[in-house]
Amino acid sequence: MLHLYLRHRRDSQAYGNKWAGDSKLESITTYEAVAEYCRLAMQLGEPVRIHRRKFQRIPATICCECRVRSVKPIKDSNGFTVEFHEWKPLFVERELRLQKGWYFADPSEYEQ
Repeated sequence: MLHLYLRHRRDSQAYGNKWAGDSKLESITTYEAVAEYCRLAMQLGEPVRIHRRKFQRIPATICCECRVRSVKPIKDSNGFTVEFHEWKPLFVERELRLQKGWYFADPSEYEQ
């Protein structure tokens, strides 16, 4: 399953991610590789999980599972906007330190 590894909404942002509260991701702006992973998940009807990084005293958490609504290129840019819907809240604490903004994992690897 695709996991998007993102900064907390109150942390400084490198990309234009849009959050509705601390656990519900509405959209991201990203580069082509991540857009293609999201497009494939959308085509296969597979959910993605949002892994929100640690921020101050707030632990790193897989905060929700959702589905990709759309993947659209950003005009006059090499970026993409990915929109999400059908959110299922999750509160699974999981500390990782990654250099990239995505990874693949089977939820059975970290769920009790």
